[in-house]
Amino acid sequence: MNPLIYGKNPLDRVVAIEPRDGAATLFREMPDGEIESVDVPNSYYILFAGQLSSKFKALEGNQHYKYLYETETREKWAEVLSASYKKGYDFHTIRDPKEALMVKDGYTYYKGMKVEDVSVLSVDIETNGLNLNADSKVLLISNTFRKAGKLERKLFCEDQFKSQKEMISAWASWVRQMNPSVFLGHNIFGFDLPFIAHCGGVESMKLGRDGSVIKFADRGSLFRKDGSQAYDYTNALIYGREVIDTMFLAMKYDIGRNYESYKLKDIIAHEGIERSGRQFYDASKIRENWADPVEREKIKTY
Repeated sequence: MNPLIYGKNPLDRVVAIEPRDGAATLFREMPDGEIESVDVPNSYYILFAGQLSSKFKALEGNQHYKYLYETETREKWAEVLSASYKKGYDFHTIRDPKEALMVKDGYTYYKGMKVEDVSVLSVDIETNGLNLNADSKVLLISNTFRKAGKLERKLFCEDQFKSQKEMISAWASWVRQMNPSVFLGHNIFGFDLPFIAHCGGVESMKLGRDGSVIKFADRGSLFRKDGSQAYDYTNALIYGREVIDTMFLAMKYDIGRNYESYKLKDIIAHEGIERSGRQFYDASKIRENWADPVEREKIKTY
Protein backbone atom coordinates (compact mmCIF):
# COMPACT_ATOMS: atom_id res chain seq x y z
CA MET A 1 0.00 0.00 0.00
CA ASN A 2 1.50 3.28 -1.15
CA PRO A 3 2.03 5.44 1.98
CA LEU A 4 2.05 8.61 -0.10
CA ILE A 5 -1.54 7.91 -1.16
CA TYR A 6 -2.94 5.99 1.80
CA GLY A 7 -0.95 7.48 4.68
CA LYS A 8 2.26 6.25 6.22
CA ASN A 9 0.57 4.91 9.36
CA PRO A 10 -0.79 1.37 8.83
CA LEU A 11 -3.65 1.69 11.37
CA ASP A 12 -6.83 0.84 9.47
CA ARG A 13 -10.61 1.29 9.92
CA VAL A 14 -10.26 4.73 11.56
CA VAL A 15 -13.63 6.54 11.51
CA ALA A 16 -13.00 9.43 13.92
CA ILE A 17 -10.08 11.28 15.50
CA GLU A 18 -10.34 13.42 18.63
CA PRO A 19 -7.11 15.26 19.57
CA ARG A 20 -6.36 16.84 22.94
CA ASP A 21 -3.25 18.02 24.77
CA GLY A 22 -0.63 15.27 24.70
CA ALA A 23 -2.79 12.54 23.16
CA ALA A 24 -5.54 11.77 20.66
CA THR A 25 -8.25 9.12 20.67
CA LEU A 26 -8.74 7.27 17.39
CA PHE A 27 -12.03 5.42 16.93
CA ARG A 28 -12.06 2.32 14.72
CA GLU A 29 -15.16 0.58 13.38
CA MET A 30 -14.42 -3.13 13.23
CA PRO A 31 -15.86 -5.70 10.77
CA ASP A 32 -18.36 -6.89 13.40
CA GLY A 33 -19.63 -3.33 13.85
CA GLU A 34 -18.04 -2.83 17.27
CA ILE A 35 -16.24 0.43 17.98
CA GLU A 36 -12.71 0.24 19.35
CA SER A 37 -10.62 3.17 20.52
CA VAL A 38 -6.89 3.64 20.79
CA ASP A 39 -4.93 6.53 22.29
CA VAL A 40 -1.88 7.82 20.44
CA PRO A 41 0.55 10.69 21.17
CA ASN A 42 -0.46 14.13 19.94
CA SER A 43 1.44 17.39 19.71
CA TYR A 44 0.90 20.82 18.19
CA TYR A 45 3.58 22.13 15.89
CA ILE A 46 4.79 24.99 13.73
CA LEU A 47 7.27 24.75 10.87
CA PHE A 48 9.81 27.57 10.47
CA ALA A 49 12.10 28.53 7.62
CA GLY A 50 14.94 29.30 10.03
CA GLN A 51 16.26 27.73 13.21
CA LEU A 52 15.22 30.51 15.57
CA SER A 53 15.85 28.42 18.68
CA SER A 54 18.08 25.55 19.67
CA LYS A 55 14.86 23.77 20.67
CA PHE A 56 13.76 23.61 17.03
CA LYS A 57 14.24 20.21 15.42
CA ALA A 58 15.87 20.12 11.98
CA LEU A 59 13.86 17.96 9.57
CA GLU A 60 15.32 15.66 6.94
CA GLY A 61 15.65 17.00 3.41
CA ASN A 62 16.08 20.58 2.31
CA GLN A 63 12.55 21.96 1.97
CA HIS A 64 11.79 25.60 2.77
CA TYR A 65 10.14 24.95 6.17
CA LYS A 66 12.65 22.54 7.65
CA TYR A 67 12.65 23.42 11.36
CA LEU A 68 10.01 22.02 13.69
CA TYR A 69 8.70 23.60 16.87
CA GLU A 70 6.57 21.16 18.86
CA THR A 71 4.57 21.37 22.10
CA GLU A 72 2.04 19.17 23.87
CA THR A 73 -0.33 22.01 24.81
CA ARG A 74 -2.65 23.99 22.57
CA GLU A 75 -2.19 27.03 24.78
CA LYS A 76 1.59 27.12 24.27
CA TRP A 77 1.18 26.55 20.51
CA ALA A 78 -1.20 29.54 20.32
CA GLU A 79 1.23 31.66 22.31
CA VAL A 80 4.17 30.90 19.98
CA LEU A 81 1.95 31.32 16.92
CA SER A 82 0.85 34.79 18.06
CA ALA A 83 4.43 35.86 18.77
CA SER A 84 5.57 34.56 15.37
CA TYR A 85 2.93 36.67 13.61
CA LYS A 86 3.95 39.78 15.53
CA LYS A 87 7.66 39.30 14.79
CA GLY A 88 7.08 38.53 11.12
CA TYR A 89 8.72 35.10 11.13
CA ASP A 90 8.45 32.90 8.05
CA PHE A 91 6.44 29.89 9.23
CA HIS A 92 3.69 27.43 8.38
CA THR A 93 1.20 25.67 10.64
CA ILE A 94 -2.03 23.69 10.35
CA ARG A 95 -4.67 25.19 12.61
CA ASP A 96 -7.04 22.24 12.69
CA PRO A 97 -5.54 19.86 15.30
CA LYS A 98 -7.11 16.78 13.70
CA GLU A 99 -5.68 17.61 10.27
CA ALA A 100 -2.31 18.49 11.81
CA LEU A 101 -2.07 15.08 13.51
CA MET A 102 -3.04 13.27 10.32
CA VAL A 103 -0.44 15.14 8.27
CA LYS A 104 2.39 14.66 10.77
CA ASP A 105 1.83 11.03 11.75
CA GLY A 106 0.13 9.72 8.62
CA TYR A 107 -3.25 8.62 9.97
CA THR A 108 -6.01 8.37 7.39
CA TYR A 109 -9.74 7.69 7.56
CA TYR A 110 -11.55 4.55 6.35
CA LYS A 111 -8.42 2.63 5.32
CA GLY A 112 -9.38 -0.97 4.51
CA MET A 113 -13.12 -0.18 4.54
CA LYS A 114 -15.84 -0.18 1.91
CA VAL A 115 -18.46 2.57 1.90
CA GLU A 116 -21.04 0.21 3.40
CA ASP A 117 -18.68 -0.69 6.26
CA VAL A 118 -19.09 2.78 7.81
CA SER A 119 -22.17 3.21 10.02
CA VAL A 120 -24.28 6.21 9.02
CA LEU A 121 -27.21 8.00 10.64
CA SER A 122 -29.30 10.23 8.37
CA VAL A 123 -31.45 12.81 10.17
CA ASP A 124 -34.27 15.09 9.01
CA ILE A 125 -36.69 17.27 10.96
CA GLU A 126 -40.11 18.81 10.39
CA THR A 127 -40.94 22.01 12.23
CA ASN A 128 -43.78 24.46 12.73
CA GLY A 129 -41.90 27.15 10.84
CA LEU A 130 -38.53 28.35 9.62
CA ASN A 131 -37.83 31.18 12.04
CA LEU A 132 -36.39 30.82 15.52
CA ASN A 133 -38.68 32.36 18.11
CA ALA A 134 -40.55 31.55 21.33
CA ASP A 135 -43.16 29.50 19.42
CA SER A 136 -40.67 27.35 17.50
CA LYS A 137 -41.20 23.60 17.72
CA VAL A 138 -39.58 20.52 16.29
CA LEU A 139 -42.57 18.38 15.32
CA LEU A 140 -40.71 15.32 14.05
CA ILE A 141 -37.17 13.95 14.00
CA SER A 142 -36.88 11.16 11.44
CA ASN A 143 -33.86 8.88 11.41
CA THR A 144 -32.46 6.23 9.10
CA PHE A 145 -29.52 4.26 10.51
CA ARG A 146 -27.37 2.00 8.35
CA LYS A 147 -24.90 -0.43 9.84
CA ALA A 148 -23.44 -3.72 8.58
CA GLY A 149 -25.90 -3.87 5.68
CA LYS A 150 -28.97 -3.36 7.87
CA LEU A 151 -31.35 -0.39 8.02
CA GLU A 152 -33.25 0.83 11.06
CA ARG A 153 -35.75 3.69 10.94
CA LYS A 154 -36.93 5.61 13.98
CA LEU A 155 -39.37 8.54 14.26
CA PHE A 156 -39.53 10.87 17.25
CA CYS A 157 -42.76 12.88 17.37
CA GLU A 158 -43.54 15.79 19.69
CA ASP A 159 -46.99 14.35 20.55
CA GLN A 160 -45.22 11.44 22.31
CA PHE A 161 -43.40 13.65 24.81
CA LYS A 162 -44.22 16.23 27.46
CA SER A 163 -41.78 18.82 26.16
CA GLN A 164 -39.31 19.64 23.41
CA LYS A 165 -36.42 19.03 25.77
CA GLU A 166 -37.73 15.57 26.70
CA MET A 167 -38.14 14.59 23.04
CA ILE A 168 -34.70 15.84 22.01
CA SER A 169 -33.04 14.19 25.03
CA ALA A 170 -34.72 10.87 24.13
CA TRP A 171 -33.56 11.25 20.54
CA ALA A 172 -29.98 11.97 21.65
CA SER A 173 -30.03 8.90 23.90
CA TRP A 174 -31.14 6.76 20.94
CA VAL A 175 -28.37 8.23 18.76
CA ARG A 176 -25.78 7.26 21.38
CA GLN A 177 -27.27 3.76 21.53
CA MET A 178 -27.02 3.34 17.74
CA ASN A 179 -23.51 4.87 17.88
CA PRO A 180 -23.06 5.96 14.24
CA SER A 181 -19.67 6.99 12.91
CA VAL A 182 -21.19 9.44 10.42
CA PHE A 183 -24.02 11.82 11.31
CA LEU A 184 -25.54 13.47 8.27
CA GLY A 185 -28.43 15.58 7.07
CA HIS A 186 -29.38 17.99 4.29
CA ASN A 187 -28.73 21.63 5.23
CA ILE A 188 -28.08 20.31 8.72
CA PHE A 189 -25.58 23.06 9.56
CA GLY A 190 -27.82 25.83 8.29
CA PHE A 191 -31.14 24.65 9.70
CA ASP A 192 -31.68 21.32 11.48
CA LEU A 193 -29.05 21.41 14.20
CA PRO A 194 -29.47 25.10 15.13
CA PHE A 195 -33.27 24.65 15.19
CA ILE A 196 -33.08 21.61 17.47
CA ALA A 197 -30.68 23.44 19.78
CA HIS A 198 -33.03 26.44 19.94
CA CYS A 199 -36.07 24.32 20.80
CA GLY A 200 -34.57 21.88 23.30
CA GLY A 201 -31.40 23.58 24.44
CA VAL A 202 -27.87 22.52 23.58
CA GLU A 203 -27.67 20.68 26.93
CA SER A 204 -30.28 18.17 25.69
CA MET A 205 -28.19 17.31 22.61
CA LYS A 206 -25.81 14.81 24.20
CA LEU A 207 -24.80 13.24 20.91
CA GLY A 208 -21.10 12.51 21.50
CA ARG A 209 -19.58 9.07 21.81
CA ASP A 210 -18.49 10.12 25.29
CA GLY A 211 -21.93 11.47 26.18
CA SER A 212 -20.88 15.08 25.58
CA VAL A 213 -23.15 17.71 24.08
CA ILE A 214 -22.82 18.95 20.53
CA LYS A 215 -20.51 21.94 20.12
CA PHE A 216 -21.22 24.85 17.80
CA ALA A 217 -18.30 26.92 16.55
CA ASP A 218 -17.77 30.34 18.12
CA ARG A 219 -17.51 31.98 14.72
CA GLY A 220 -19.00 31.31 11.31
CA SER A 221 -17.49 29.31 8.47
CA LEU A 222 -17.73 29.86 4.73
CA PHE A 223 -18.52 27.13 2.21
CA ARG A 224 -17.42 28.21 -1.23
CA LYS A 225 -19.52 26.71 -4.02
CA ASP A 226 -17.46 28.35 -6.77
CA GLY A 227 -15.71 31.61 -7.51
CA SER A 228 -18.92 33.62 -7.32
CA GLN A 229 -21.04 31.93 -4.64
CA ALA A 230 -20.40 31.12 -1.00
CA TYR A 231 -22.57 30.12 1.96
CA ASP A 232 -22.19 31.16 5.58
CA TYR A 233 -22.77 28.45 8.17
CA THR A 234 -21.91 27.56 11.75
CA ASN A 235 -19.91 24.39 12.09
CA ALA A 236 -21.14 21.74 14.51
CA LEU A 237 -18.91 19.14 16.17
CA ILE A 238 -20.01 15.86 17.74
CA TYR A 239 -17.32 14.02 19.70
CA GLY A 240 -16.27 10.79 18.01
CA ARG A 241 -18.45 11.29 14.94
CA GLU A 242 -18.10 13.08 11.62
CA VAL A 243 -20.92 15.52 10.82
CA ILE A 244 -21.69 15.82 7.09
CA ASP A 245 -24.06 18.18 5.29
CA THR A 246 -25.29 16.57 2.05
CA MET A 247 -26.33 19.95 0.64
CA PHE A 248 -22.66 20.90 0.45
CA LEU A 249 -21.85 17.51 -1.07
CA ALA A 250 -24.53 18.07 -3.73
CA MET A 251 -23.04 21.44 -4.63
CA LYS A 252 -19.58 19.93 -5.06
CA TYR A 253 -21.02 17.04 -7.09
CA ASP A 254 -23.07 19.27 -9.41
CA ILE A 255 -20.13 20.50 -11.47
CA GLY A 256 -22.32 20.66 -14.61
CA ARG A 257 -24.93 22.83 -12.81
CA ASN A 258 -27.66 20.32 -13.70
CA TYR A 259 -29.68 20.59 -10.51
CA GLU A 260 -32.65 22.94 -10.64
CA SER A 261 -32.22 23.56 -6.92
CA TYR A 262 -30.37 22.02 -3.99
CA LYS A 263 -33.52 20.96 -2.17
CA LEU A 264 -33.18 17.30 -1.30
CA LYS A 265 -36.44 16.17 -2.91
CA ASP A 266 -35.57 17.99 -6.15
CA ILE A 267 -32.17 16.28 -6.23
CA ILE A 268 -33.76 12.87 -5.62
CA ALA A 269 -36.23 13.44 -8.46
CA HIS A 270 -33.48 14.63 -10.81
CA GLU A 271 -31.35 11.56 -10.08
CA GLY A 272 -34.34 9.25 -10.64
CA ILE A 273 -34.04 7.55 -7.24
CA GLU A 274 -37.46 8.48 -5.89
CA ARG A 275 -39.13 5.57 -4.13
CA SER A 276 -42.26 4.31 -5.84
CA GLY A 277 -45.50 4.83 -3.90
CA ARG A 278 -44.00 7.10 -1.26
CA GLN A 279 -46.19 9.53 0.68
CA PHE A 280 -46.03 13.12 -0.54
CA TYR A 281 -47.09 16.16 1.45
CA ASP A 282 -46.97 19.90 0.90
CA ALA A 283 -44.43 20.99 3.51
CA SER A 284 -45.94 24.48 3.59
CA LYS A 285 -49.17 22.95 4.97
CA ILE A 286 -47.59 21.03 7.84
CA ARG A 287 -47.94 23.79 10.41
CA GLU A 288 -51.63 24.46 9.78
CA ASN A 289 -52.59 20.77 9.41
CA TRP A 290 -50.58 19.37 12.33
CA ALA A 291 -53.51 19.52 14.78
CA ASP A 292 -55.65 17.29 12.51
CA PRO A 293 -55.04 13.62 13.56
CA VAL A 294 -55.66 12.29 10.04
CA GLU A 295 -53.31 14.80 8.46
CA ARG A 296 -50.75 14.25 11.20
CA GLU A 297 -50.46 10.57 10.28
CA LYS A 298 -49.89 11.51 6.65
CA ILE A 299 -47.18 13.95 7.75
CA LYS A 300 -45.50 11.25 9.83
CA THR A 301 -45.48 8.88 6.88
CA TYR A 302 -44.12 11.65 4.67
